[in-house]
Amino acid sequence: AYTGMPHQSWFLDYVTPTKFRILNAYSGLALQSLGASSTLGTAMVVTTPSASKLQQWDTARQTHYPKKGIAATVS
Repeated sequence: AYTGMPHQSWFLDYVTPTKFRILNAYSGLALQSLGASSTLGTAMVVTTPSASKLQQWDTARQTHYPKKGIAATVS
């Protein structure tokens, strides 16, 4: 359960403009998948930050399409 303690705070440390590491604000440790797996549901571990690709994350690219029609217009 979240209690607002310092060890529960995380921040993004950008390695490149599109890739980042997730670091714990209290300990400075990085989030990494266990066993170099990218399978959904893989356990996570915290470890010393490094340049390892296992610690690099990126955001999913999304394209937004505007709605067509007259919804939300005032007449």
